[in-house]
Amino acid sequence: MALLRPRFCPFLMTVAAAAALSACGGGGGDGDADNEVAVTAEGVYEGSLGAAVTGQYAAIVLENGESWALYSFTGGAGFLQARGTSHDGSYTASDVLDYGTAPPSAGRISASYSASAGTMQGQYVFGQNVVPFTASKPTQGYRYDTPANLASVTGSWALVSSADQSMRLQVAADGTLSGTGLTGCTLTGSLTPRPSGKNVFNAVLRFGSACAQPDLAASGVAIVVVEDGQPVLMVMGQSADRMVGTIAVGTPAP
Repeated sequence: MALLRPRFCPFLMTVAAAAALSACGGGGGDGDADNEVAVTAEGVYEGSLGAAVTGQYAAIVLENGESWALYSFTGGAGFLQARGTSHDGSYTASDVLDYGTAPPSAGRISASYSASAGTMQGQYVFGQNVVPFTASKPTQGYRYDTPANLASVTGSWALVSSADQSMRLQVAADGTLSGTGLTGCTLTGSLTPRPSGKNVFNAVLRFGSACAQPDLAASGVAIVVVEDGQPVLMVMGQSADRMVGTIAVGTPAP
């Protein structure tokens, strides 16, 4: 699952200033087996953006239809969050938010998926901008259909986030987290295995007043993937009113 860390890390410090997915695209209308889950779109996908925008794309669709997606392309990066539904091979959401801009841009997603093949293809629509994507479920580096294990996140992490350039994060055995950045930014919160029994953590984040996103209280999701034998922690969150989003990527700290 090499898409996630190397291709997105360089963009984390410039997400707010970079071009967003919602500003790109052309005009138009709507148009391993461990990752298999029943007949819904649930699971993790990685792939690419197409048409006027060429870039990388990775998404997770949860058991309740909520989706979180990372993207990057030349000149821009960010993440998307939506509360959708999947049924009979179709996944849709009308409340997509693109956190590549501040405030986030609103849009929608319409996609088709094959639970048996582990594929999804569709498009995001932001006004007149249409951005297609294709993706499939990874066969290595991450297993969605296994319970999240707190042992996989316990310890020290070197974190790069949109709220602070860099931070040392400590996660206790019970999932409680705390961190301090080079600029004096502080972070507290928790990581808790989701009740669904899948390999996803619920994340609660509280940033201090010295952070680039001061006093932000956010909730979202976190996963751990393995790349080149090394675990990588990925966290995405949003404020309660969904008007502010934050993203962070961490690797084990010495």
